[in-house]
Amino acid sequence: MTTKKLQISKLVVDKTFHARFGLNNDAIERYVEMYQSGQQKAIKIQSGSNRVIDGIHRLEAARIAGVDSILCDPLDVPDHLLRKTAYKLNDDHGVPLSKMERNKLIADLYFEDGMTQNQIAELVGLDRTAIAKIIGNVKSHNTDNERKSGDKRKKIADNDWTPIVRLSLSGESQEKIAETYGVTQSTIAEGISKLKNFLLEEYTQGKRKTEVANDFSLTVEETDTILREYGDPLNFELNYQTVWTGGRDKDFGIKHPGNLPAMIAQNLFALYTKPGDLILDPFCGGGMTLDVAQDMVGRECIGFDLTPVRPDIRKHDILDKKPKLQRDPDFIFLDPPYGPQKEGAYSDDEQDFSNLDIDKFIKGMTRVLGYWSSGRVAICMSSLKKKGEFIDLPVLMADALRTQGWSLIEHIISVYNAPASETGYWIEKARTGRWLLRKHLHILVGQK
Repeated sequence: MTTKKLQISKLVVDKTFHARFGLNNDAIERYVEMYQSGQQKAIKIQSGSNRVIDGIHRLEAARIAGVDSILCDPLDVPDHLLRKTAYKLNDDHGVPLSKMERNKLIADLYFEDGMTQNQIAELVGLDRTAIAKIIGNVKSHNTDNERKSGDKRKKIADNDWTPIVRLSLSGESQEKIAETYGVTQSTIAEGISKLKNFLLEEYTQGKRKTEVANDFSLTVEETDTILREYGDPLNFELNYQTVWTGGRDKDFGIKHPGNLPAMIAQNLFALYTKPGDLILDPFCGGGMTLDVAQDMVGRECIGFDLTPVRPDIRKHDILDKKPKLQRDPDFIFLDPPYGPQKEGAYSDDEQDFSNLDIDKFIKGMTRVLGYWSSGRVAICMSSLKKKGEFIDLPVLMADALRTQGWSLIEHIISVYNAPASETGYWIEKARTGRWLLRKHLHILVGQK
């Protein structure tokens, strides 16, 4: 930003993007005294047009004080962001807007500039319900006025809104779209915002992202782009406790002996990743984590396995070397088969973790944990009882984490339905043999 002096006559006051109904006399008088004392405080203007973004009271005071030129900071602000920028700058130091001025600003940001209700709520510090009410009141008032005046403006067909939103996502200006469809810019802004809010509502009420995309005739990528505007919305109920319950979900991952409940990956990804993060699953099994990440906002998951069962899972031996990626993952999801507990269940390969004895299993996992120098990792592991010997694998995994420089930041217990242990045969075996059926999983989360 380069401050420069400009003649007052060259500055432009465009009231169309300012929320004020009038100027504050007390503020003007204070600025007149400032100019008379020989001091100046730069106003903000739009580069090129010299339109005043912030400093209308100072400009008026300069005229009254007889000042010919004042300090200006030119800002590269596009036209559709002038209103938002003017508000933010004024909110930092200026005279507060009245309630009526604020409500007008909210309506203009929504109808004229195409901001979403969530974006406006964050900007002005109100919740979305209050924003929706203000916009609804303005819309109702405008509709009544249109009826009274016999407004005959062209309407847009319902099936035109998807291509309109697609144009907007591609970077086309609302002004150009409005010109193409022969309607006002506010009509375009309102329609785009309404469609996006409907899309968000469908997603947050529990629909999968692919279903939402189909409902609105958009691609999954376009749907994801829209959802990112709202931050990181979820289409499931996040579990805020350290005990998680839930069964396997057939909608995530194909049938596979190693599948875990999808809610485990959903909660881990929601708690420990953010939109834009890369997730790695080197024991991808039936691809549950791939499907969960695809259904969330902005996550990319890459899966490897020694014996891939889906085309989107890459073949790789994690014991041999670190998987090759374009960048290091932000989060590593580790759900290895537990040594002799799953011996022969996945393959006959001697490198398969399920076919390793306990010592080799622990050494192998310790080596794997040393592949990465930063990020977060989650290990899903149950204790093991084989031929009367109890092996506390979660404790051994916690030791392996620390050995490789990971700090243990959370320990979660997942209790889920294990079909084998629900049968009468195994219940009777446990009862008569006086031993316990394993019904829970430990989830260790590390960070470095």
